[in-house]
Amino acid sequence: MFSISGTSWVIQDLEAVIFDKDGTIADIHLYWGEIVRRRARAVIAHWQLAESLFPQICGAMGLSLAENRLLPQGPVGLASRDEIIQILCGHLVGCGVSPSTKTMAGLFNQVHEAFLPHIEDYLRIIPGVATFVASLRQAGARLAVVTSDTAINARHSLEKFGISACFDVIVGRDTIPEPKTSGVPALKALKEMGRSSDKTVCVGDAPMDFLMAKASSCRAGIAVATGQTPISRLLQLTPYTADSMGELVANIRDYSGSIGIPACAHPFGEHQRDAHVPNRPNRQDACSTARPKHHENQNP
Repeated sequence: MFSISGTSWVIQDLEAVIFDKDGTIADIHLYWGEIVRRRARAVIAHWQLAESLFPQICGAMGLSLAENRLLPQGPVGLASRDEIIQILCGHLVGCGVSPSTKTMAGLFNQVHEAFLPHIEDYLRIIPGVATFVASLRQAGARLAVVTSDTAINARHSLEKFGISACFDVIVGRDTIPEPKTSGVPALKALKEMGRSSDKTVCVGDAPMDFLMAKASSCRAGIAVATGQTPISRLLQLTPYTADSMGELVANIRDYSGSIGIPACAHPFGEHQRDAHVPNRPNRQDACSTARPKHHENQNP
C-alpha cells in the first residue's frame, strides 16, 4: 500500500488511483482553446457572419480570448458535445441565424476531421504529471484513466506524453456510455484493476470528477487546480486540494506506524486535514528509475 500527501494532508492505505485526463493530465486550455477557435471560424464562414463576432462566439463556447483560457463555467470542458451544440445554436439566434443542431453537429465533425492531422501540436502534458505517475507506479499503485473523451483518444495522448505504459486501464465514453457522475465508469475501472473503492482515490480538476468518486464510493477525491475550475470552488468539493501536480507526493512509507497521522477512513465523510507532513521524500530520486518504455501508437 501507499500514501498520497499534499502540503497539509495525507491519505493512507491506498492501492489504486483513477485519473481524469483533460485538465488533470493534459493541458485543457491549449487543446480545447484551439478547437473552439476552429469551430468559431467555421461557424462564421458557414453562415457568413461578421468577423467581429469571433470573440463573442468563442465566449459562447467557453473560451476567453483575452486570457487565453477556458472559462470556469464552461461549457467546453464541462458540458457534453451535444449540450455545447445546443448552447451555440441558441447563441447564434441572437446573431440573426437559426442553425439546426444537425447542421452544427456536421460542422463540428468537419472541424474535427480537419484538426486530426494537427492534433499532436496541441497535446501538452501538465507539469508534474509524469513524475507523480512514475512515483505511484514505483509505490505499487494500480492506475486508471477515466475520461469523457474516447479511450482511443486518451491512449493516444498518454502515448504522446510517454506515460501510456504506466496505466492499467483506460475507460472512455466509447467504453461505457454512462456519464462520469453516475459512478459507473469508475466502477468499470475498479473491476478491471481488481481493486476496491475504499482503497482508491480519484484525481481530477472538475466537479464531475468528485461526483464520480462519491457515486463509486471511492475513498476520496483529490482536486488539482490545473484545469478551469478555481481552487476556491474545488475546496468546496474536497479538502484534498493542490495548486499543481508538483505538490502531490506518493510514498510507500507507512505513516500510521511512525508519525501518527490519522488515516482518512470514511469515504466523503469527516475528512481530516493535517497541519504538517514531515520528512517528505525527494520526488526526483523517487522517480528517476521509474520511466517506462512504450510501444503503443494509436490514432485519435
